[in-house]
Amino acid sequence: MRAAGRLARCEIDDGLTHLRRARRELAAYDGTAAARLSCALLEALAARLSGAPERAEDAARAAAELRDEVPAELLERHPELTALLLDHLGSARLWAGRFEEARDALSTVADCVPEPPPRSRARTRSAGSP
Repeated sequence: MRAAGRLARCEIDDGLTHLRRARRELAAYDGTAAARLSCALLEALAARLSGAPERAEDAARAAAELRDEVPAELLERHPELTALLLDHLGSARLWAGRFEEARDALSTVADCVPEPPPRSRARTRSAGSP
C-alpha cells in the first residue's frame, strides 16, 4: 500500500523502496500470486513514471507468468489490472519512441473494454419538474 501511495504521488524513489521491501517480504513468506501480480503492476507504473521501458517490459513479462497462477475468477472481477498494466507498458513504449509497440499495447487495452450497457430512453423527472 505504501508503494502504491508513493507512486500515485509520483514519489518514484520512495515508491520503489517500499516496493522492494514488499517483494522481499512476499518472497520470504511465499506471497500469493495475486500479491506478486500487484507488485508487477506497480513495477510497470514506476517504470512508466521514470521513463524506463525495459523495466516496464520486465514487469509485463512477470505479470504474464503470474496470470496463470491467479484464480481466474479474481482476474475476471478485476479486469482493470490487465488494462492498467498494458496502459503503463504502452505509455513507457510511447515515451521511448517505440510507436508501433506502444500502439500494440494500447490497442489491446482499447479492445478489452466491454461495451457499455444500452442507455434507457426513458428519462426520469427531476424534483420540481411537471
